[in-house]
Amino acid sequence: MPQDSNIDQILEGGGERYLPLFQYVLKRSNPEFAFPDNGRIRKLRQMIAARNAFLFEELKKLLQAFDEAGIEVILLKGVMMEGIYPPGLRPFTDMDLLIRRRRLPQVIEIIFALGYRPYAPQLRPGAEDFQGAVNYVKEGEIPIMIEPHWTLGPPYPYPGRLDMEGLRERVRKADVAGVDALILSPEDCLLHSCLHLFQHYRNAWLTSSCDIAELVYHYEDKLDWEDFLSRIFEYKLCLPVQYSLEKTFDLFKYAIPPFVLERLGRYKPGGVERQVFALLTRPGSEDSGSGVLARFLTMPVALKFRYLWLRLFPQREFMLWHYNITRTKLLPFYYLLRLKDAFLTALKTLYFYFSEKR
Repeated sequence: MPQDSNIDQILEGGGERYLPLFQYVLKRSNPEFAFPDNGRIRKLRQMIAARNAFLFEELKKLLQAFDEAGIEVILLKGVMMEGIYPPGLRPFTDMDLLIRRRRLPQVIEIIFALGYRPYAPQLRPGAEDFQGAVNYVKEGEIPIMIEPHWTLGPPYPYPGRLDMEGLRERVRKADVAGVDALILSPEDCLLHSCLHLFQHYRNAWLTSSCDIAELVYHYEDKLDWEDFLSRIFEYKLCLPVQYSLEKTFDLFKYAIPPFVLERLGRYKPGGVERQVFALLTRPGSEDSGSGVLARFLTMPVALKFRYLWLRLFPQREFMLWHYNITRTKLLPFYYLLRLKDAFLTALKTLYFYFSEKR
């Protein structure tokens, strides 16, 4: 269990705005744990509650526009968890909404009409095949970010295994902070939080760990663990889910039933699955390009060449933005620089990969 001396280390990925959330969830498993400066935490809660209320006013406009266009939208992550936690606990920086990918052009048209613009240029048209969301922002005194998703994370190496139609069949209606909305089933909410924790396990994992603990507490006997586990095994998501639940158990020991961890521990993953998981979690992987290699290993053969082409030769607008190029005549040299960096990263990644296999 964490001590006063390492609160800063625990919160390194989230900053002080996560103190109210962490205090709330931790006190349930360790009532004697004393956080410093409760006045500061109360002030943070007031700020979070005010900002979330502002964002939900914008969310109402978005959902109304989508409803008028006949577009089904499911709330995810922070906006969904606002209906689970008490007010002023769960900060979020963007509004994550699950849509069907075929409706993406209409979704973009609607959010453009509401004043949103792309947060950054795309690599190239068609790059959506290798990602699970796009980011749009509305500038203002408080910038508002919206992130339409069509899966529960980047499709490779893990979330693309999900049965998205089955997931949509299980959604339920809910009142979230006064907004009539659709949310995922308890089991799918939990699975998404596990995948999100694993996606950000190097630094920004704390929020998802709190979400996992709160979902287990909130739904209690409504959460069907057998159904949850059967999907994990069916989708071959055992390793990232086990990692996330064990990390949560280390912080909030009351949260995860021991039999769940025991069942996950008996799972025997395949060779490629073990290699991909090791690539992503081995110390030093963040500097090795292992994430790119893991995605490359798990995508269909027909997509591999296009994936490399998109990453090596992005469109002009992306290059100008990414490298902050002011003299456009120098653009060809930046493509050469990108190729050189990619070659060096590839060598480093291959060394990292084969040293792990030995």
